[in-house]
Amino acid sequence: MPDEEPLHEKEEEGEEERLAPQLEEIEKGEVPILEKPKAFLSNSDAIIKKDVDTIHTRGFYGTKQNDGTLRLSPVETMFLLERNKIELVDEKTEVQVGLYEYLQRLHEGSPELWTHYLIYRDLRSRGYTVKEGLSEEIPFRIYPRGSEIGKDTSKYLIYIVKEGVPIELTKLDKATTTAKGVGKKLILAVLNRQGEPTYYQVSQVSI
Repeated sequence: MPDEEPLHEKEEEGEEERLAPQLEEIEKGEVPILEKPKAFLSNSDAIIKKDVDTIHTRGFYGTKQNDGTLRLSPVETMFLLERNKIELVDEKTEVQVGLYEYLQRLHEGSPELWTHYLIYRDLRSRGYTVKEGLSEEIPFRIYPRGSEIGKDTSKYLIYIVKEGVPIELTKLDKATTTAKGVGKKLILAVLNRQGEPTYYQVSQVSI
């Protein structure tokens, strides 16, 4: 009885035949290489002028502008840079800007930026859509998992506290009143010295 050719070898040969035309196109340079969307740094914000939907619809990042561009907030820019999803370029010099340099540029005017970013990154990693908040005391609005921006509304507001730093009760009371006034739940995000957040729901009690 003649020896049969192993099945996996036949499969490999068939796969090579199917891929051959595509490999030839790549070698000839006829297949375009996908590039990361380019964001232009203007002041503290990053502006995406092309491939807007690529970023906006895959995670609801940024805010669409009237001119068709997409504005990314500082924490959104940092998150997408860290995940290598965008290329950040200085609008004036056209020089590429990395995450560390971007953070250095903004730190002087926004000393709490890194703290805000750690909370933003953690919430994003948990699957929440995070958008800009209502004030400096309430930096973020949180949408439940699976929400569709534009149709669904945010459910939570975030108030950030660092471990070891006294809580200003007047500000916390104001934030609680604001959350109640807009029908949202206020979440206290406590960031420990290791940069790890813990979350608590806050509510007003009348006595």
